[in-house]
Amino acid sequence: DSWKRIFEEQSSRSGFILHATCLDDVQTGVCLVLTGTQDRGFVTYNGAMQRFGAQHLDLQQLSKNDHVHFGGLFNIPEFWLSFPGVIRQLKLLNPSLTVSLDTNYDASQIWRHEWLLPILDLVDVFLPNDDEALGISATDTVDQALNVLSRYAKLVIVTLGDKGAKAKLSDSEEITHVPSPKVNVVDACGAGDAFNSAFLKIWLANGKQKSKLSECLRYAVRGGAFAVTNL
Repeated sequence: DSWKRIFEEQSSRSGFILHATCLDDVQTGVCLVLTGTQDRGFVTYNGAMQRFGAQHLDLQQLSKNDHVHFGGLFNIPEFWLSFPGVIRQLKLLNPSLTVSLDTNYDASQIWRHEWLLPILDLVDVFLPNDDEALGISATDTVDQALNVLSRYAKLVIVTLGDKGAKAKLSDSEEITHVPSPKVNVVDACGAGDAFNSAFLKIWLANGKQKSKLSECLRYAVRGGAFAVTNL
């Protein structure tokens, strides 16, 4: 369909190589973002996302990477129960491979799905925003959420919008906070994705060292802040 063609063209221009299976009997999923001066909303047609599962991944190809990031987990229900097996298989094929996850928003508002915590137990870097972290951990503050979620994922980073980000390692009691620089916000859409990519880029470049966490957070916060300064 036309959305598939647009996605393929944009991916090609950006230098992305697509490996996922194309499902010819279902339409491409589309998410429309409605932006405002204070907040934004999302209208999603799930389409092929409803059918996406582990069988559509080339695990041999993925395992050749140093790191694999998964996003939008709440939008791909066919993938939920098979996800732990996917992570285990990837790490069996490549023991040094690390995995990060950003679930994104749970439109069902259930948050604490019984399948989710076993997944977090296998994740190296978990990257929710503050609303997502509070919902998944069933806590009232970000610090409480970090303490709960770091019992599972090895590193939990919670983005805080214009307040920056907080992080906690599973083997440490310390919570690291890096504030965001003051910028003129034009459009907040994509700030979380920009933060994630910036963090993972510098974290991987530094050999995934725990001692470099603050430096990586500062880089990521600047990346997220820059993303909101233009459309």
